Amino acid sequence: MSSQRSLQDRVLKEIIDRIPPKEVSAPYIKNGYRYRQVYEPGREYAIYQRQPLGEETWSLLIDENKRAAHSEFYTLGGST
Repeated sequence: MSSQRSLQDRVLKEIIDRIPPKEVSAPYIKNGYRYRQVYEPGREYAIYQRQPLGEETWSLLIDENKRAAHSEFYTLGGST
């Protein structure tokens, strides 16, 4: 696969360039809360937030960027 390294890097860059710098998912409602995912500029992973119905403030549930900071590979499974 080392002979394909430049192609891999180019494809990865193209995929990353297509992602908007800040992206917020459409919220969904479950058990009296709204949930959403936020992707911040320059960050690789999602920030999970929730908001009680009828309130305006979003609270942090999980910041995957902090959890993945010291790992070569990170994934969060079964979050919904």
